[in-house]
Formats: sequence, C-alpha cells, structure tokens
Amino acid sequence: MDPDLFARGVQAVIDSQSISVLDLGFYSEAPLFFAFTASVGLITGLNAPAAIGVFPVLIGVVLPLSTAIIVNRLLGTLIPRRMAILAALLIAVATFSTTWSYAPIAQTLSVVYWGGITVAVLRYLDNWSWQFALLIVLFSTALSYTHKLSVFSFFFTICFMFIIHLIGRFQFFSRSNITYRLQLKRMTYVLLFTGSLLAVQWTFATDYAARFAFRLFILLSGKSLEMIDVGGIPTAAVHSMPYAMRIISNLFSFITLLISAGLGWVLVYIYDRDTLTVQYLLAASSTTVALVAVGLFMGAINPARALFQGEFLLVALVALGLPKLLTISYNSQVSARRFSTALTRLALYVSLLVMVTSQIITPVAAPDFPDRPRQYLTSEEVAGKLAGYQYVDGNISLDYYAAVESSPPAIVAGHDEGKYTPITTGYVNATLLEQNRRYIAVRRTIDVYRTDTGSWELLWNPERVLNARYHRIYANDGYTLFRRPN
Repeated sequence: MDPDLFARGVQAVIDSQSISVLDLGFYSEAPLFFAFTASVGLITGLNAPAAIGVFPVLIGVVLPLSTAIIVNRLLGTLIPRRMAILAALLIAVATFSTTWSYAPIAQTLSVVYWGGITVAVLRYLDNWSWQFALLIVLFSTALSYTHKLSVFSFFFTICFMFIIHLIGRFQFFSRSNITYRLQLKRMTYVLLFTGSLLAVQWTFATDYAARFAFRLFILLSGKSLEMIDVGGIPTAAVHSMPYAMRIISNLFSFITLLISAGLGWVLVYIYDRDTLTVQYLLAASSTTVALVAVGLFMGAINPARALFQGEFLLVALVALGLPKLLTISYNSQVSARRFSTALTRLALYVSLLVMVTSQIITPVAAPDFPDRPRQYLTSEEVAGKLAGYQYVDGNISLDYYAAVESSPPAIVAGHDEGKYTPITTGYVNATLLEQNRRYIAVRRTIDVYRTDTGSWELLWNPERVLNARYHRIYANDGYTLFRRPN
C-alpha cells in the first residue's frame, strides 16, 4: 500500500540520513516529502511510523485555517465569521482530507502547500506585495518537488481562471480599470512560471509528457486503456454488498459535497464573478471536479486523490454559497442584524448536520466498517507476520491486503517487503491447494477480503481446508501459518 511504501522510504532516509538511498522513480527526483518527514523523525528522535504522525496535525491545522481565510476574505459581507467557522468545521471532518492525513502519502504534504498557495494568490491579487509573490514562487517550487498532480492542478487552475474571466462579458478586452488589468498581468506572470515548472517536471524529472501524449492518442483513436485481466468471475466468492450499494456508499460523501459545492459555484459565479479572487476560486474548484471526472470516466488518475487535492476548495464554495442562497428569499435591503436571526442559525445547523453526517457515515474514511474490508492489521496478524520474517525461510503466501500491508515494527526493522506473496485467485476461486504453495498464512478473524480486483466475501473456509492437507506451524488467535508436507 502507498502509505507503507512512503513510510519505508522515510525510514530508509532516517537510517542513512541521506535521500540518495531512495529508489522510487519520480520521488527519487522529487523527495521533499521524504526529506521533510525524515527531518521530523531525526529532530524528534522518532522512527518513520511515528514521525508521519505530524501530518494529521498539519492537515488538521492548515486546511481548516486556509478554508476559513478563503471564506472570510471572499464573503466580505453578511456574517463572514460564522461562515468561515462553518467552513473550517466542515473541512475538519471531510472524508478524504481525514483519510489521507492518518494514512499520509506525498500528496498529503502537497495539499498543505496547496492551501498555502491559495491563500497567497488571493492576497497577491487583492494587495500586491513582493512577500506574497515570493510565497507563491516558494510554494509552487515545493509542489514540483513533492507530488505529480499538484503543479498540473495549479497551472490549469490559472488557465481556467482566464477562461472564466473571458466568458464574463469578455472583460479582458473591454474593462478599463487599471488595477484590474494589473492583476491580470500579475497572474500572467504566475501562469508562465507554473507552466515552466510543469514543463520541467513532465519532461526532465518524469516521462509524463510522453505518457500523456500516448494516452491521448489511444483515447482519440477509440481504443481502450484497460489492460488488466481480473481472471473472470470468481467461483468461490461474492461481493460483500450489491454493486449499486457499493457505489452509493463509496460516493455518498462526494455526491453530497459536489451537489452543495456545485450550487455554491453557480451562486458565487452569478453574484461575485467580477473579481479575479473569486474567479481564481471558481477555477481551482473547477479543476478539482474536472480531475475527478477524468479519474471516474477515463481511469487516468485516482478520483479519490484528485478530490483530496481540492476538497477544501469545494467546502469553501459551500460556505460562500449558503448566505447567497438564503438572501434570495429576502429583500436586498435586509440588514445584517436581521440576517443573523434564528432562520440563519437553523440553516447553518442543518447544513452542518447534512455535510458532517455524509462525511462521517461513509465507509471510505472508516478503517473498519460492516460489509467492508478491514483497513488495518490486528496485533495478532502483525505478530504472525513478524514470526514469519523470523522463523521461515522462503516466501509466505497470504491474502492480498495482508501481504502488501506493512506494520510499524516491520518498517522500522527494515524487513523485506517481498517476503509475503499476495494471493487473489487462490482465495476467490478456492484453488489454494491446487496452487501447491509451500507456506500459506491465513487470517482467522476476517470476513471481507480486499484484493487487487475488488472486495470479496468467501463462500468457503480456507483454514478448514488447509488444516486437512497442510501442517500448522504457527498459530495465535487471529493468524495461522501452514506448511505443505514434503
């Protein structure tokens, strides 16, 4: 799993005190996540699994603060402080921001930078100062050395901003306000700078330019990008819940947020689109939704990670759109005092309840949820895997998730992650015996198995079958290790 891969890289940097030990493709050229996290570990004396605990703190502080600043700065009238607080509360419980903070990857650090960039750009557009220009340069450069998606998002956000601006009555050509033209000139500089960073990252640090061109050619030619054979329909396993329920449960929080943010986007565009700061927020959120759509319908990127990149922007739109929605029913002369009545408070509470509920009840952010695969190893399973490292020569076969999931003790000890071979077809087709593997481990307290082809509930008992043909050489309350007779 990606969080384990990054934790292993961080531990390697801590042990060697050098980033030169990294052999992770793009991240060997863009090692800022590893350098930052390892620095935390070296300064505090913590190992990698403990040092990455800095990210729930960073995400829990930076994203609510950034979202509140965005709302407070753009709302400007009618209880901005309450809406800023609402936005901060919503992003604090948002699904993907929560998930990727306690299971951090390189993108987690890039989202921290992305929040800083957004605030810096808004200040840069409102009040020119070299300090905010410098912050944009520093954060943008940091993005290019942290994650693959972030600079791309920033570049196309600015492109979308100019498109939104041009759609708004072609103000680029007709507006005579000198300050406004100066703002456009400044954003052109930012566009050129981020475009240069993106070009360097995609051509020199990676081969993404060539891969993007290839994917585009394949799509335009009408061919499919699907290259994976999942081995047909399993014969000894069923999905843990119906397909429609899986889609609804997985996307419920996203759909709720998208509908609310979409309404906010429309209202903000109708009433406040004349300012570049608002146009920037509309463009940044549009980029997020576009990337999610690309992930959902084209499979080019993980849609969950695309949403994580701009989840705080969508939350900001919800908070910005709510007061505009409420004021539609009122006369424009209503004072702020009347606006702050019981109806306003009720609307805030209902909005908060719906949004928080949708984020909390989603199984995506839950490490353990009914009819879903458990997203962690128990202490018994960790002990069983460690025993395998210590006492067994050769590879051990294990169900897919348990095989690829590392435990903190294994990461700190530097155990070879190739020790465990993931099994998928042997479980879902009940062919473990036919595969004739020498060592097979079984988790005893698992109901739903996570594999590389989906989540499955088995129609047979692997432990009972193996007991009849294999020797049991290790067992605890949650884990059993078998060896094939010679």
